[in-house]
Amino acid sequence: MYSQEDLLKMFNIPEINPERQYWLVRTDGGNLWEQFKVEGFICIGWNEFSDKNKFKLDDNQEKEILLKEEIRSKYETDKPGTIINPIRRFMFDMKIGDIIMIPSEGSNIITFGEISSDFYLYEMTDEDIDEEKCDYIKRRNFKFLKEVNRPDLDPILFKMFQAHQVISSANNYASVIDRTLESIYIKDGISHLKIDVKTKDPIKGKSLYMLQKLIFDELDVSKDVDMKINVQSPGFLEFISNNIWNLIFIILGINVIIGGGKMFGFEVPGIMNIFSKRKEYKRAEKQQQFEQHKEIFEQMKDMYGEDLKKLHIETPNPFLNQIVEIETSLNQAITSTEDDES
Repeated sequence: MYSQEDLLKMFNIPEINPERQYWLVRTDGGNLWEQFKVEGFICIGWNEFSDKNKFKLDDNQEKEILLKEEIRSKYETDKPGTIINPIRRFMFDMKIGDIIMIPSEGSNIITFGEISSDFYLYEMTDEDIDEEKCDYIKRRNFKFLKEVNRPDLDPILFKMFQAHQVISSANNYASVIDRTLESIYIKDGISHLKIDVKTKDPIKGKSLYMLQKLIFDELDVSKDVDMKINVQSPGFLEFISNNIWNLIFIILGINVIIGGGKMFGFEVPGIMNIFSKRKEYKRAEKQQQFEQHKEIFEQMKDMYGEDLKKLHIETPNPFLNQIVEIETSLNQAITSTEDDES
């Protein structure tokens, strides 16, 4: 049986750092969104206050009082903390590997990125000035990850956009953001799988029941898998387990039922080899085992197929493509070995 490390590498399943943080970075009402996205940076204003030494937290109360007075005087504000706090977050709290969200005008599109640089001061060029580009010099670079239109965004994240600070912590939404970015991943030793339910019709109780019955009865993962449901036409199902194999069984089972085996090709005799690394089977024995599994899956297809198709379920496509490739290569390797033996 493959180890968890084998599976992570084999299927490119990401292992998320449990220490990573999440941030919402405002874009001046969407005015800076396009430049941020195209040029791969985020920035923050108040150029006159760009010295990191002034913002380091220490026991020097006099320095803190002086900083607040300078900001009060410069920006005529009674709340210097509304400027000091986002600058400190940008300079010190944000880390490489953290996730950022930058909204377009009206938050109609949300761009997700991963911070890829430390804080630095940017020097404006003549070309920047001529093109009237953003002149904020406190910057960090980021790597583009994903873009989501507002109607496709998890409704839970809508609450996050009620915050009006220039930079807001979104750590309370970590699990929602994780499943928005990845359909299958491991974090803090726990495996997660999100399966989208794309139907726009009302969800039939029987269809949902049959899906649960397939997973927890037929695939026999009930002891080790928890399920979260948010199926509001459309919606999603999230499966959580201590064992990544359980989630792979779920993906395989659902797609064999929906696709009738064609997605993995019952014509590929090595279909069940993804569950086992054993290569000692002779061809006849392997074919007999395959026929047994094929018959079982065809029975399950007849029982569950119609109800599952009504849900318009969508599983992680890149992951499935990888399974097909590995199934084919495993089958070829075993066939080659058997030919050599004969």
